Amino acid sequence: MLIIAQKPANVNREKRIFSTKFCGDFAALCARQIWYNKGILIVWKEKLILFNVILFLAGAALMLVMGVRATRARQALVRKGTRVQAVVAGTIQTRDGVSLALAFTTPAGDTRRLPYPLPRKAKGFDQGSEVTLYYDPDHPEKVYVEGDRAVLGAEVIYYALAVLLLALGLVLLAML
Repeated sequence: MLIIAQKPANVNREKRIFSTKFCGDFAALCARQIWYNKGILIVWKEKLILFNVILFLAGAALMLVMGVRATRARQALVRKGTRVQAVVAGTIQTRDGVSLALAFTTPAGDTRRLPYPLPRKAKGFDQGSEVTLYYDPDHPEKVYVEGDRAVLGAEVIYYALAVLLLALGLVLLAML
């Protein structure tokens, strides 16, 4: 919050006058620092707003990085991973909860079963249904099922949070 005030007549233009007043809101817990500099009254709330701007912009950058990482990991798995048709063989209990058991045959002819987290709205994941599966043969825990909205939804949430935090940061910056 920027408060513009008239400079008292007895204040030298080249020197800052610093004083401390106690806030009514926080009683003795916080001191309100006020000083005059070229006719403008600057309150410590500006420093707090600037700190919040930095936090919002850092959060936006973090969400953007997370979104890009998730998108690139999925795209790399689709581009470089092995594509197979898998059959939903049922559900299994894993340490993370209930997962789908996806059974498929590798290009080398081996039969494998991989656990895949059960989507909340498991449309198209009925037992016996066929799904397109991308996996990394070197790291079989890296799996992407084509059309899984939960994976795509997480990416959208990362990008939406990045935009929201950036907008909040810019709004607070405009308040300075």
